[in-house]
Amino acid sequence: MTGTDAILAERARLLARKLAAPAAEEQTIDVVGFRLGGERYALDAAVVREVLPFTDYTALPGVPPHVVGVTNLRGEILAVFDLRLLFGLPDRGLTDRTRLIVCGADDPEFGIVADSTQDVSALPVSRLLPEATLFGAERQPCVRGITGDAIIVLDGAALLRDRRLFVEGTAASTEGEA
Repeated sequence: MTGTDAILAERARLLARKLAAPAAEEQTIDVVGFRLGGERYALDAAVVREVLPFTDYTALPGVPPHVVGVTNLRGEILAVFDLRLLFGLPDRGLTDRTRLIVCGADDPEFGIVADSTQDVSALPVSRLLPEATLFGAERQPCVRGITGDAIIVLDGAALLRDRRLFVEGTAASTEGEA
């Protein structure tokens, strides 16, 4: 065999070898990052309908403190909640950076107030540490996990089901009940 034949034979052998199985793609979730009371949070983008500046709302009497009130979203009344108060974080008040994160499965269901928001990003699921027990009972049902760089990732589906984020009945509707 000549030198050229040997080179060609070696190339053919290398090309004919079995390829290693492609590395499995790492599972990721798209999340919307935001800040609450000095802590960093992320919420599954699948439940986020939109993010808007939070400028106007109407307070409701006789509701729990974490219910900010309602706002008009293009002709629809949307309940607004402050997760800072629900999670036992300090209230920072409203500023020009305050945002309304509109959440819902298919349609807008409610809004949550955020001190500020960041971009949507892909978060590798492998980065989530299931350390929900680090948080108090008020946050635990809604926490999917925490990243190594201290971003608390909320479970969007659990948040949509959380009964604390339903405004049911008023004092007037329950007066006749015993």
